[in-house]
Amino acid sequence: MTELGRTLARDGVQTLVVRIANIVFALALSIVTARLLGPVQRGVYALPTIDAAFTISVYSGLVTATSYFMLNRRAGAGVLRPAMITAAIFVVGGLVPVFALAALGHDLWAAIPAAIALPFNAMTNVAVGYAYGTKRVRYGNLVQLATTVVTLAAMVAGLFFVARTAGVAIAAWLIGMAVVA
Repeated sequence: MTELGRTLARDGVQTLVVRIANIVFALALSIVTARLLGPVQRGVYALPTIDAAFTISVYSGLVTATSYFMLNRRAGAGVLRPAMITAAIFVVGGLVPVFALAALGHDLWAAIPAAIALPFNAMTNVAVGYAYGTKRVRYGNLVQLATTVVTLAAMVAGLFFVARTAGVAIAAWLIGMAVVA
């Protein structure tokens, strides 16, 4: 097997393991919030996360675009400025659906934490795209896993040591994303 083949195999196995681990940690995060918040507080916590998730799902294109540009244009650090500008456009453009969804749900307050989450997620996606574009697939995978693990740790710490409220859970969610971003 060539060195390229071994690298591909290692990256593929690590990607599989990290994605499975990410699913396990996301499941743990769901269980922690469901058990420690209860149905009412969990519902309140879910409002901004759902509003943000709708817009954040668009950011996967940012990873792909950054990676493609890096790999095909060999742009090096020159890709960071356009990637940051694109991320800013995504964040600003994402405010419209975030506020629209919150208004439609008659929970306009939920738009504020959802809007705060957008730049953190955009920066994480730029970092992952840059990692993939510089052929550091394993690093990109670990950045994605870190978001879930750090958010879970912040959630457990907040809900066990501060208070079992939706406000604490929302703050922990934002802190987890901010730390990784």
